[in-house]
Amino acid sequence: MMNLPKEFLEKMQKLLTKEQFDFYLRSFNEDAKRGVVLNTKLKDEKEILSFLPSAEKIAFAKTGYRLVSNEKLGNTWFHHAGLIYMQEPSSMAAASMIEEQDNLKILDLCASPGGKTIDACLKCGENSIIVSNEINRERAKVLYQNVERLGLKNVIVINNSPQELSRVFNEYFDCILVDAPCSGEGMFRKDPATIEEWKPGIDGINSLRQKEIVIEADKMLKKGGKIIYSTCTYSPKENEDIVQFLIDNGYSVIKPNEVLLNCSARGITQKTKYACRFYPQDDVGEGQFVCGLIKQKESKYECKTNQIAENYTKNIAYGSKNYLKTAKYDVNSLKSAEKTAKIFIEQTINAAKIDICVKNNNVFAQIDKNIEDLPLRFIACGINVGEIVKDRLEPHHQFFKVFGKDFKIKIDLNKDDAAKYLAGEELQTDLREKGFAVVCFNGAILGGVKIANGRLKNYYPKALRSKLKI
Repeated sequence: MMNLPKEFLEKMQKLLTKEQFDFYLRSFNEDAKRGVVLNTKLKDEKEILSFLPSAEKIAFAKTGYRLVSNEKLGNTWFHHAGLIYMQEPSSMAAASMIEEQDNLKILDLCASPGGKTIDACLKCGENSIIVSNEINRERAKVLYQNVERLGLKNVIVINNSPQELSRVFNEYFDCILVDAPCSGEGMFRKDPATIEEWKPGIDGINSLRQKEIVIEADKMLKKGGKIIYSTCTYSPKENEDIVQFLIDNGYSVIKPNEVLLNCSARGITQKTKYACRFYPQDDVGEGQFVCGLIKQKESKYECKTNQIAENYTKNIAYGSKNYLKTAKYDVNSLKSAEKTAKIFIEQTINAAKIDICVKNNNVFAQIDKNIEDLPLRFIACGINVGEIVKDRLEPHHQFFKVFGKDFKIKIDLNKDDAAKYLAGEELQTDLREKGFAVVCFNGAILGGVKIANGRLKNYYPKALRSKLKI
């Protein structure tokens, strides 16, 4: 068994009965549970399942499954195609508390690597908007890469602190997911490195930061809206104490559905009895805490709606190659960029009119103009169509993934060519057309190519390229 800290074990003995504690210790002799979310926005659930090894449905997750085998799926063609997202099973519980309806405005406040953003997208209708935020820029890159790989089209990705966001979003969102930074005790079995990072008293330090985060979330949530608070730790200071803090500030705990209740243990106090605790010995997943709360009163905290401080107003967009510094357009340059983009779109896809905006040389298909104009650090303020390079548009991978079904030219690849494409190789073609096309395998869009002189120039992102056997 892993060498768990003495102080941690003493705390777990207080949280669990003797029998539960014994089961908890034994769970470290087993492998961590692995899960996968099926991207039903791109393909039918049954068809995606036909590509997977043995998997069991997770009762509370809309398209979540637990993997029975230890087979690695991260370098499979269907992972590259965005048909699946690997996610720890119990962490799927948070998004299961979101209502399955349309026209919601959702904020995923601490979003990287993107699991809860993806879950929310799959749960809600196409007209809902998910603002997916990650304060750490490098982690924000990972978040965006997952959004683009899965071809999600109603996600805005930003890179701000909660304090920055609350200054521009005044009681704006219907639902806010707060997967708070925590001591990570629930990940000890999955990631033993987290044991070395654990220190006695770290939960007290974290709880102060978590309260600061939920205060900012409260400012951004509508009255009657929902906060879904979650961590991957067991500490009451980081879990029930934060829920109680919200209760004391005008929130009421939501009773989850019976399926979720039956899969989890209860919160440890009477007022938090409808919070869900997941332990590895319960055979669902790893450690997780999740609680849904409704905001019953208007925020008592001051909402400063003035513009963000000057040092936070530089918009940084994640382009087709890297993060780009702010470019100041004059009116003529902006109109020229917009014209170039519109001509490219009309020549490339069959689709209804697409509203676009240009930021930092990048062209985005709009998701929400009101948000796009806010002083935020955008990774993607909409669907990244591509980058303006001189007098042409170089398309972005997200453009191929989201609008692939509307492309005028689609190319179906065989196994050998699909493997070559994902490895970054150019392919031969008999097509006489010129321009951009999407390439598909088994009916799933892999990405884009440019047709020229009997060759298919590969536009699959270099960072994603990998040799694999199909």
